[in-house]
Amino acid sequence: MGVNAGTFIFEFLNLKLIGTDEAAIRQSGDQTKVEISNCFVTGGSIKQRLIYKDDEGNLTIADLTISGQTIEQQSFISALFGINIFNDFTITETGFIHIVSGNSSVTNMNIYDDSTVVGSALIDPGPVQPNYYLFAATGNNQFSNIVVYQASMEQYLIYVYQAKSVTIDDLYVHDLTKLSAQVINFQSGSLTLTNSVFERLESTVYFIGGVIYINIQNEADKVQITNCNFTECTRVDETPGGAIGFNLYNKGQLEIDGACNFNECEAIGGCAIYGIVQSGASLIIEDECLFYKCSYEIPHSSGALELHIQGGEVIIQGACKFVECISQRGGAIYSIIQNNGLLNIGGECIFDQCVSSYGGAGAVYVNIQNQGQLILDNACYFDKCISEGPYYGGGALDLMLFEGGGSVIIREACVFNSCECIQSEGGALNIYIQDEATMLIEGACIFDRCTS
Repeated sequence: MGVNAGTFIFEFLNLKLIGTDEAAIRQSGDQTKVEISNCFVTGGSIKQRLIYKDDEGNLTIADLTISGQTIEQQSFISALFGINIFNDFTITETGFIHIVSGNSSVTNMNIYDDSTVVGSALIDPGPVQPNYYLFAATGNNQFSNIVVYQASMEQYLIYVYQAKSVTIDDLYVHDLTKLSAQVINFQSGSLTLTNSVFERLESTVYFIGGVIYINIQNEADKVQITNCNFTECTRVDETPGGAIGFNLYNKGQLEIDGACNFNECEAIGGCAIYGIVQSGASLIIEDECLFYKCSYEIPHSSGALELHIQGGEVIIQGACKFVECISQRGGAIYSIIQNNGLLNIGGECIFDQCVSSYGGAGAVYVNIQNQGQLILDNACYFDKCISEGPYYGGGALDLMLFEGGGSVIIREACVFNSCECIQSEGGALNIYIQDEATMLIEGACIFDRCTS
């Protein structure tokens, strides 16, 4: 059916479609208006698209269920210039493809029962081939109340490229055991992710970031992740970043705040988060974010966070907690700081019973070169952190200051309580200083019952 002018309403239809045409419903014309509501599509197959929108008219879909359909070539819905979907859009029991491009909103969508996300047919795919994602967010886009579970995710769920403003709220993705692409892949623009949950996701993505990848290239790019939970996000290969991976450049900014939780995430490097911060870019983690039992104990593993800071800055503040995180070196945080980079941990952050199983920094390991700097301040608390192995040392901190200067400052009532180095030196701190590097401890810091 072709819709070229006027208003068409499809309501309370039960359809079984078989055909080879370009689309079952094709909407054209800037002034057209199509509304599809309370419809059910089942069985059979169609050659290319169920619904195809190729102009700037208005397309609204509400309460649509697609079950048992097969699209042989392209997509269930291909929408140019935007689309609005709300109120229980559901696809089950089949492979499917779904597209949104332009200024769009998607609300209350369910993807489940062994569905398979396999690609797209977007007309303007940006810098990649057009079979890389389910949703392409390239304008002002809103996604909310989307559920994905027990599906096979072979392509990105949401791909953000040169987007003016993308908001994702209440996204619930869980129990995916064949996650071979990130759920969200951000390349440029502005993204806000809020109130979302990612649970029991087993990633085979051969790139950093098992669930979310963020690539920020310039000052105009910004990503904010607020009040989100990542639970049992794991890697089955030797690629870092169990939940989030990122590359930040040229004054771009990533913020993780609003009590985000990372629970029992696993990866060889950065069990929860792995990232590179360069050229004036910044990462801020604040507002009581929690890293709980983010652990990986095979050789060369690092902490809940692995951070490579090369001329950028990382600020961790606002009573963030690292609890029972374990790795071979740097149970909570492993960081290399270079080229005037800065890692600032403050604001009453807590490191509780974090462990290095190999040796070196039960809580925080830093390697500082070429004027890099670590600052610990404002009542950070290290409680019962342990370095277990025979190599290196430091029950709480292992500080390696190499060539090119660099500095460590510990101040403003930081506390080290009952930290222990079992087989090496430094119950609280192990320090190696070379060249012109400096170390300063001041401001009523407390070292209480630390042993080695």
